[in-house]
Amino acid sequence: MRSQCLIAIALCGVLCALTVAEEGQAVTTLADGVLLYPAGQPIPAVTDPYGYNYQDHTFKGSYANAYLGRDGFAPYQGDDETYLAAHPSAAEKWYWPYRGIQLLMKWNDAWLSNQDGDGDGKLDRYPGSGSYIGSGAICANHQSGEYEDAEGNACQWRYV
Repeated sequence: MRSQCLIAIALCGVLCALTVAEEGQAVTTLADGVLLYPAGQPIPAVTDPYGYNYQDHTFKGSYANAYLGRDGFAPYQGDDETYLAAHPSAAEKWYWPYRGIQLLMKWNDAWLSNQDGDGDGKLDRYPGSGSYIGSGAICANHQSGEYEDAEGNACQWRYV
């Protein structure tokens, strides 16, 4: 019985290997250094200046930084006056008022993979599915910040 199980496991491994070989699609990973942001820079396999770590499926940083890079802006570092002097049109973006909110995002491969398996040069979304629906995609957002109450006290809040 044990030898039959081992043979079955070995055959499954061979069939899986043959399936991948037949498809012939090479998988490109972040470590290859050829997957690019829309502006053309390579996506690193570590946390980028905005707070994204695509290898680990996480983002940690200012809410505004989750969007600033897509719009061609530099990362926000917390100094409004200096930032807006260099990037005045950032103040017109819908997300600018939320720059003081800290955002932590976590997702799985079905939401946004850390590799390109279909050869389009982009990180895969819902690989193997036609859409997010039914793909098992998960993206969790945790937000936190601070505000001043009527008495002038600093109050912290958290949204999970």
